[in-house]
Amino acid sequence: MKNLFLTVSLAVLLCNVQAIAPPVVKCLCPLVATIVPTPIPGICSPSILPPENPLIGTPLTAIPPVTMPPLSQQPPFNLSDVSFTLATRKFPRPVPLNGNNLRNVKNKKTLINIAGWAQPTTGPQSYFPNITKEYLKKEDYNVILVHADKLMRMLEIESIKYVELIAQTVAEMLILLCTETRLYCHNMHIIGHGLGAHIAGLVGLYIYRKKNVKIDRVTGLEPSRLGFEFAPPDKRLDKMDAKIVDVYHTAADWLGLNMSLGTIDFWINGGKAPQPGCYSLYTSGNDSFSTGYCRFGLSICYYIYTIRSLPLGERCSRNASLKAVPTPIPIICLPSIPPPPNSSIGTPPTTSPSIGTPPTANSSIGIPPTASPSIGTLPTATPSVTIPSSLSSPPNNLSDVLFTLATRTSPRPVPLNENNLEIVTNKESKINIAGWAQRTTGPQSYFPNITAEYLKKGDYNVILVHADKLMNMSETESIQNVEPIVETVAEMLILLRNQDRLYFYNMHIIGHGLGAHIAGLVGLYIYKKMNVQINRVTALEVSRVGFEFAPPDKRLDKMDARVVDVYHTAAGSLGINMSLGTIDFWIYGGTAPQPGCLSLQTSQNDSFSADYCSFEKSIWYYVYTIRSAIYGVRCSSYASFKAGLCDRNDQAYFGDRYGSVYSGNFYLNLTCSNQKCVSNVKPLRKR
Repeated sequence: MKNLFLTVSLAVLLCNVQAIAPPVVKCLCPLVATIVPTPIPGICSPSILPPENPLIGTPLTAIPPVTMPPLSQQPPFNLSDVSFTLATRKFPRPVPLNGNNLRNVKNKKTLINIAGWAQPTTGPQSYFPNITKEYLKKEDYNVILVHADKLMRMLEIESIKYVELIAQTVAEMLILLCTETRLYCHNMHIIGHGLGAHIAGLVGLYIYRKKNVKIDRVTGLEPSRLGFEFAPPDKRLDKMDAKIVDVYHTAADWLGLNMSLGTIDFWINGGKAPQPGCYSLYTSGNDSFSTGYCRFGLSICYYIYTIRSLPLGERCSRNASLKAVPTPIPIICLPSIPPPPNSSIGTPPTTSPSIGTPPTANSSIGIPPTASPSIGTLPTATPSVTIPSSLSSPPNNLSDVLFTLATRTSPRPVPLNENNLEIVTNKESKINIAGWAQRTTGPQSYFPNITAEYLKKGDYNVILVHADKLMNMSETESIQNVEPIVETVAEMLILLRNQDRLYFYNMHIIGHGLGAHIAGLVGLYIYKKMNVQINRVTALEVSRVGFEFAPPDKRLDKMDARVVDVYHTAAGSLGINMSLGTIDFWIYGGTAPQPGCLSLQTSQNDSFSADYCSFEKSIWYYVYTIRSAIYGVRCSSYASFKAGLCDRNDQAYFGDRYGSVYSGNFYLNLTCSNQKCVSNVKPLRKR
């Protein structure tokens, strides 16, 4: 039986697809290209990487001069921060486009370009000038450029918040153009990269819902994975967003989504690593960010490179080693196309990239301040265990997950492994798992504090999970390591149980942020393998990014243990804004900013400092109440709680003392000083 393959021009893609029936051929995805278009000099020369050394969470201020009105100085969620420029053959230099000059847009093919996270829209680091120039050489288009630099150049998890708002603003502008001019949706083509790819799709969806008409085409250049992996189709790029949705994958195993999203999906060189030239960018054996971002950006380079050339794509199975097999969903592989000579697309900054990477050793963000503490100060002389600073194995090697044990007999943590399990005695066990960018040793770690507090309270096995290398990569990479860490931790606990060193009925796992998801999934893993639930999982503000739309078996869930208690302090920003546990405590309504955090903002537009401070407050609220009797009260909302409408409702212990008597949503406010916290909820009766 003959197999189909499609000969596709990347310049027009599905507009001129012809089906042919040749003999069976092998998929060309991983093979050396036999067809390499003539290079188009200069189109890939600007670097699309973020500027050198942007600090995590700090909006980039050094944006080159622009040919559009200056960005609004209003707060970042002000939609006036989204502006537009227009370029045509007659006016190749982009000029501002707004409600006063819509007549500049003529009835002809229109391209709308939307950049992604951390990408400037003007200047030498922007790809907008290149894609504009190439399209205007090809034909006389309306090239509309969307400028949302302020909203797209925050911390990535902050930028994700504004995706739908930006999409709405762009869609309303396009609807206005269609209403006020002779522009029609049938010749409208929206192109977006990364986060911009999702915005492009949502623009199409918004127009369809409001005007009941589909735009002609949406092009997604490696749609971002972070925050969208489990999102429903109406919250991300989807094949229903336009008549044609073509998607280009170059980093689908890392920064991009590893799934078919469009009418047609191109998997260039397999859509994953290695992309040509990217491995040479490694700065060290464990540096995957440079190559990952290079691969992510190459989707732009490949697309621009092919605007005036005709590389061929071929229908094939996702397994590139197999012969071409027709598939229900069009999956297209593209022959290997190296970027033009002297291309610097994908070239990392001269120093190590830091966008999306965890704070450095000197960072104090999120750590209770020592000068004017709002929840107290960290002890300065706490024992710590020495964890190797550099492991020779790959970043996802499970030997990078280590364990230490502290007890009243040996309060200084000692290594725990399969060779010395006898040091664990059968008593209540507290297993602590840190989150992304958190140290597990030294003055910046909360492990010594929670260990000291528990050993003052009772004689526990305090087991500390050390996965610093896997949790101190970019957040995207760390999320990929969640399941391997879960398996390693769960298998260690199962081994201890099988040797009667501890029992699941008195096991308590505590995790913060990304560690909260790991804690829950460890409980789920043990249940699936051993058919028994562990006693308790405590989640200290559960990470939102990458898990907001995840199904229960891919994130923390109330079924992960007999009791799952969750503590919210930054819900809706860095934390998930939903009830996840047997019981959920909402401190000061569970949202940022928590008391004392607003003062950490360095500017009006710096929301990350306050968000991260609030995110970590959940740790210190919990630690400082381990030996205290603190109460929360059941209530339907924070507004009702503040109004005193819930004062006579059920009360539950907050923190370590919580039992399994009550479930639901409980609220409280805490006043903390000198490493002690007091709740404003006063006990109604003796517990």
